[in-house]
Amino acid sequence: MTLATLRRWIKLCFFLSGLTGLVYQIAWTRMLGLIFGSTLYSVTTVLSVFFAGLAIGAHFFGRFIDRRSTRQPLEVYGWLEIGIGLWGAIVPGLLHLIEILYIERLHPLDLSFEMLTLLRFLFTFLVLLLPTTLMGGTLPVLVKFFVRRIEGVGEGLASLYFINTIGAMVGVGLCG
Repeated sequence: MTLATLRRWIKLCFFLSGLTGLVYQIAWTRMLGLIFGSTLYSVTTVLSVFFAGLAIGAHFFGRFIDRRSTRQPLEVYGWLEIGIGLWGAIVPGLLHLIEILYIERLHPLDLSFEMLTLLRFLFTFLVLLLPTTLMGGTLPVLVKFFVRRIEGVGEGLASLYFINTIGAMVGVGLCG
């Protein structure tokens, strides 16, 4: 496989990564709407953890990959995507456990509405932080692979971000 062909395949994977990232975001928001009983709280929670995870992941994995050779970014990217997929598969079960915990353990304690909302937020934040952190790591890792000289960082970053964002838009469209 030529380098140009490999780059096209990787860009397709990153497009699909953006697509699935927004599918996850919408699915988790809908699941949390059932737990929180309100779309407002579920959207706020998911957006908060997404932005936090993306920032943490970009920072951590950006620093991590800068310390590695230029041959390792694809391996790291592959592991990030595998981790996202595996975690994405177990999140529905974990959110169901939060719902059970809320109904069976927290609700009978007769805590205030604010305290119950805070606890649901914190439990959910902890469940979603790992996959969103892994998502945040994908962009800096791929920039390391695609950009060989510092002069090309802006163009390489913009190109990858564009591809991922188009994938995200398609993901939103597929979710309705």
